[in-house]
Amino acid sequence: QVLISILRFVLRYVETDDFVTYYSKESVSGKTSLVARLSKQYMELIAKVPHKADSQQYVDEEKNLASRIMSLAVLDITSKIITYSRCNHSFLTKAMRDGLKSNAEVETLLITLSKLLQCGGGHDAMVSFKGGTTLSVGAVEWISALIDAHLGTMLKISLG
Repeated sequence: QVLISILRFVLRYVETDDFVTYYSKESVSGKTSLVARLSKQYMELIAKVPHKADSQQYVDEEKNLASRIMSLAVLDITSKIITYSRCNHSFLTKAMRDGLKSNAEVETLLITLSKLLQCGGGHDAMVSFKGGTTLSVGAVEWISALIDAHLGTMLKISLG
């Protein structure tokens, strides 16, 4: 239940500036990750342009960077959550049924998990915590639980 709550919070409430702050910290492992480099580039862009609203090029560049940071950071955080531990399928399904309330949350999580499954080789394939699981196995477990918990919602999304 806690892992679902954390993931739901990240998907709903965390902004680009929050991710930039997180990935710019010295203590974040993988400092050379793409998200960390993009966060540094984003901070440099914000600092060097004094009149942000005056430049359409600045606005476009900022939106592009922000979008890439959000996408990659959500994938990174989700991968850390799903590899944290092996989950009991029944408990995970119940947590998803109780924790994910809207069609948009279900759709976003399904898309995120499928992207993680597709690019599994791009992230650490090793288990990062004792008792954890690999990214591919974790993504499959979470997709399976999500389908079991919200099959009706997914059918509505695909038909709608």
